[in-house]
Amino acid sequence: MVACSDDESIGHTDNQSRTDESSVENKNTSTDNSESSSDKEVKIKTDRDEDIQKNSVEHIEHQYRLKIGETGTVVSYFSNDLDDRISYEVTLNEIRYDEELETHIQLFDEVFAVVDVTIENIDDQPIDLIDLVVPSFGELGTNEYHSAVGSEFLQNIPELTIMEGELQPGESKTGNFVFDVDKSSKYHFAVGTRWDQIVTLAEWEISAEEVK
Repeated sequence: MVACSDDESIGHTDNQSRTDESSVENKNTSTDNSESSSDKEVKIKTDRDEDIQKNSVEHIEHQYRLKIGETGTVVSYFSNDLDDRISYEVTLNEIRYDEELETHIQLFDEVFAVVDVTIENIDDQPIDLIDLVVPSFGELGTNEYHSAVGSEFLQNIPELTIMEGELQPGESKTGNFVFDVDKSSKYHFAVGTRWDQIVTLAEWEISAEEVK
């Protein structure tokens, strides 16, 4: 009985040892899984923070009250995908009245205003100047925004450089937009308005004295 008792004691000890080892292995496995899950959470949080920081850096506020000679940055939707955006810079060089244009195209309001601008593609994809760049012109302090005269009406007018064609990344072009407007003491010229597919708009204020 003593021998039997010793065997049982030894067997119990062996079983206990295996149980302890199994417990340690399970504990280690649990710890590894916990660490792995924690690492995933940290990675997700880091990725999210990087996305937020990236979006914060890329965001450009609307620009108002720009003056002749100043440059505004415009960000527009490139397609129906709201994450697909394109950026370009617009510099307003000068504005002039042109009464001679009435001999080429029909005038409905008081005068034609010719806006001279330089557009630079600061993005990494081409810009279609007709489809993407949609400027407007009107009396300051009102919601009056005239659309530019269509480029199809401005062909073969030697004093105008029509803003059309494709602008490659890094390229710039200087040309004209023409507006049929009433004379006013102050105007606003905008590229992008709140009802356009625009992310960031740029708007200039011009007094009549600045119009040539």
